[in-house]
Amino acid sequence: MSTLAAARTPQTQPAEANSDFQQFLSAYGIELSPQQQRAAATAYGPTLLTAVPGSGKTTTLTARLGYMIRRCGIDPSRICALTFTNAAANDMKKRFIELFESNGTNDGEGITFATINSLASTIYHYECEKVKGASPRKVAETKTIYGIAREILKPSAGDKKDSPSPSESEIKEALTLISKMKNELVVNNRRRRSNWSGSDLALLDAYEHEMRERSVIDFDDQLVFAFDIIRKGGETARHFREQFQYWSIDEAQDCSRLQHALLYLLAGKAGNLFMVGDEDQSIYGFRGASPSLMPGVDTRYANPLTLKMEINYRSGKSIVRAADAFAKRMDNRIDKNMVAARSDEGAIKIVDVTSEGNRSKTITDILKDSPSAAVLFHDNDSAIPLIDTMLRSNVPFSVKKKDEVTFFTERTVEDVTAFLKLSLDPRDAESFERIYGKANYYVGKDEVDRAIRSSKKSGRPITDELIAIYGKNDKGDNRASAGQNFANLIKAVAKARMPKDAIATLRSKGYGDYLREKSISDSKVKILECLAAKERTVAGFLKRLEKLEQEIANHAGTPAPGAATITTCHASKGLEFDTVIIADAYDGHFPSTKKTDVSPEEQLQEERRLFYVAITRAKSQLYLLRTAGEKTTFIDEVSLTETGHDSPASPAKARPSLESLTTGYRGSKPTEIDCGKPIGKKMW
Repeated sequence: MSTLAAARTPQTQPAEANSDFQQFLSAYGIELSPQQQRAAATAYGPTLLTAVPGSGKTTTLTARLGYMIRRCGIDPSRICALTFTNAAANDMKKRFIELFESNGTNDGEGITFATINSLASTIYHYECEKVKGASPRKVAETKTIYGIAREILKPSAGDKKDSPSPSESEIKEALTLISKMKNELVVNNRRRRSNWSGSDLALLDAYEHEMRERSVIDFDDQLVFAFDIIRKGGETARHFREQFQYWSIDEAQDCSRLQHALLYLLAGKAGNLFMVGDEDQSIYGFRGASPSLMPGVDTRYANPLTLKMEINYRSGKSIVRAADAFAKRMDNRIDKNMVAARSDEGAIKIVDVTSEGNRSKTITDILKDSPSAAVLFHDNDSAIPLIDTMLRSNVPFSVKKKDEVTFFTERTVEDVTAFLKLSLDPRDAESFERIYGKANYYVGKDEVDRAIRSSKKSGRPITDELIAIYGKNDKGDNRASAGQNFANLIKAVAKARMPKDAIATLRSKGYGDYLREKSISDSKVKILECLAAKERTVAGFLKRLEKLEQEIANHAGTPAPGAATITTCHASKGLEFDTVIIADAYDGHFPSTKKTDVSPEEQLQEERRLFYVAITRAKSQLYLLRTAGEKTTFIDEVSLTETGHDSPASPAKARPSLESLTTGYRGSKPTEIDCGKPIGKKMW
């Protein structure tokens, strides 16, 4: 970093008083609000711009880059603009070129538009190839990473040879945990390792060992290596600190401790680090996001400047009003007062639903008037009954590609389908092997193997062979009784007239007890019951499941005009829709009470932020489906706002008018907030 750049301090004068900046705006026909102007005119020093949803931050960031180059004389090759996705990086570069390069200049080619991971990869490769003359380890393919995780998780399911293989969702959860530990700087850090359980650390260590054995890495490893390389100093650290002296980071609230540490080491305590983020929209805590480490919040930075953009240009007044009041109930946040730029109210409609089937019908009815609406769910599985209804009703829709639906490979779903298959074909050895120990009837593995072999020879049902085996051995009446009880269960399921009744029988005669004993959620079994209610035979239901899985894959991708979008609240981040339907916000599900590695209060705050992100996707209409018989805390809070009740977080504070945010700059003093315990003097 040059001495001049390091010595510059954040500008404090209002942007309106900066004649050079005003000339710049006029020359390029750029229209910005005073708050946007203030942000775009800030070129130097550590700065946090906290921007509410729909505040035009991409436009502001693009204008800022143009001002830095065209008016401040900053070399574009010294600027690194980071985002979280390649699509976002390409979009910002495209916008810059469209706005500033009509005269034939190519400043956009000089700026480095990249993701944080691609920057880390560049650092790692530079160290290996330019400095050490070595070949960097290759990034493993997804199937390789999944295979490693699957092998590691097998022993954790039990040492018995009949222990089930981990499901796709269990593999994903394990890989997410590993990623979070890396992003929390747990690797090679004794102090941070002490915060994690022995089983979590064993998982991480086993995974790292297997990756080294194969001489491959994952994307998080690139970040870990880049951090270590810059932290240790040397030629690579000097090169990148000299090359990039101006840093712009979008979606900073989603940066992990590891990413923040890397950026701090590159930019320096008083460096030109411009971060745009909104802690109210930080929804990736499960991946290690740490918004408390942003400049203006983290005390490591020297004289950081905190700016705000509080005008929402996306949504109608009622939606903005409700979202702002909801946000004020969150903990550990910079105080913001979001107001709507639009003059129309928009609409929030709370609709009561009585059952899962009624929920799907209600949504399809809404879509008749708003066919391009987005239907947001807390998780992918909850959308399955709606998708089934829409397919049966020929309602056009799409699901996002990154919403990988794992419902059909979940352990409980495969268990239930195996029970049903065995009830149809009592000689189905594959299904029998999967579920013989999952009805709380403790049948031995050796006897199971013998029964299968005997069934193949005799053609009789496996359960009949099992009863015959237990009748001949001397292991006692308990085991013989278990074999008989299991056979009776399969016969009872087979006698059920309807597939829904078959699943209910299965739950009441053993499988339900098994799930409770193993502390396994029955939520997916309930979804199967909902789907089964629409079929008349077990065979037809099983075929429907196969077709449904294929149809969901066929509907993945960009929606056609006039088609609804079905996605999760997480995947909706960064998107906007004229009409948004939030389908499953009831307590225990959304907010979720699923056990995680954080405290219940931290989990609740993350769930609040997720709901806030979801409702701020709506431009004109927001539908909230309230489930009868369920507590709906988040929806009730929105309802209180709309009936005139103030948010308890700020009962005495008057809401600002739009005019107060557009008539001039109101100051830039950093807001003091409580973001938990201080990190201390030790580096990260």
